[in-house]
Amino acid sequence: MDDEKAYLVAQMYYLENLTQAEIAHRLNISRPQVSRLLSYARRKGMVQISIRPIHQSGAEDLSKRLKDALSLDDVVVANNTDDDEESILESISNTASDYISKVLKDGEIVGWGWGKTVYRTVTKLKRLKTFPSSLFVPLIGGAGQTVRYYQVNSIVEKASEIFGAKCMYLNAPAFFDDRKTLESFLRKGQIANVVNIWKRIDVAIFGLGKPVYDSEILKSEMEPSLILELIRERAVGDILARFFDEDGKICSPRLNDLILGIKMDDLLKIPRRICLCGGYEKIKGMITAGKMGFYNVLITDHSTAESILERVC
Repeated sequence: MDDEKAYLVAQMYYLENLTQAEIAHRLNISRPQVSRLLSYARRKGMVQISIRPIHQSGAEDLSKRLKDALSLDDVVVANNTDDDEESILESISNTASDYISKVLKDGEIVGWGWGKTVYRTVTKLKRLKTFPSSLFVPLIGGAGQTVRYYQVNSIVEKASEIFGAKCMYLNAPAFFDDRKTLESFLRKGQIANVVNIWKRIDVAIFGLGKPVYDSEILKSEMEPSLILELIRERAVGDILARFFDEDGKICSPRLNDLILGIKMDDLLKIPRRICLCGGYEKIKGMITAGKMGFYNVLITDHSTAESILERVC
C-alpha cells in the first residue's frame, strides 16, 4: 500500500472535507480504492479518531432535512464510523431492527422483502412485545437458492418467530421463464392467497438494489438479454425486482411480466413503506425512489444521508 497516497487521501478526506467520490475523481482512482486507503491510514496510525456521542439534536436535524428534501413521512439516520459496505450494512441493520421492533403493532399485516440489509435486520430484531394477531407475508418469491438473504420465506419465518406472529409462505420462485408458467402458479390456492393478501398490507419492509451493472440478483437469476434490456433503459435500481430509471419509470415490461412479486402500483397503496438502504452506489436510485413515493420511511446511514442531501439541496 502506498503510504504517501494514503496520507494524501486522509488529508483530503478529514481536513479538506472532500467526499470519497470527489477524492476518487481528483486522484483518478476508484471509490473503493479511496475507502481502502482511508482504512490503511487509520491502521498505520496516520489518522487518530476519537468518538464522542452524537448530540441527538444533530441526528434529528439531518433526518429532518432529508425528510423534507424527499417529502417522506419519516427518516431515521444510523451513525456509521466508516463508509465501507460492511460498516454501512451493520449500522443500518442495527438501527432498523430497533425501529421496526418499536413501530410494529399487533393486528397489522406486514410484508417482507429480501436482500442483505433486510436479512441482517431480521437477525437483530428484538422481541419487545408479541403480535399474535399480526400476519407476516413475503412480498416476492424466492431466488438465489444458495444465498440466504434471497430466501424470503426464511426471512418471514424468522421475523414471525421473534414476534409471535402468524405467517404465510410463498412457495414459488421470483422469476419465471415464461408468462404461461407464472400464470399456472398464480392459480394455485396457496400462492393466490398470498397475492390477495398483498392488497391488504399495512406495512412493507424492503431494501433497494444496486444499479444493473452491480446487481447480484440479476447476475444469478436472469438471462443476459434481460440484463442488456435494463442497461439500455438506464435502470438505476430496483425494489423487489421492479427496476426503474432515473425518472421513476418502471423498466422492461418483459421482465415485469415474469416476476412473482408485488407490483409497484400495489406497493404504493401500502400505508407504511419502509426502505432499508445505504451506500454510495445506491444514492441515485434512493433519490428517485424517494421522490416517486416508492417508500415513505427511510432508514439509512449518516454518510449516505449527507451524500443524498448534497445532490438534492
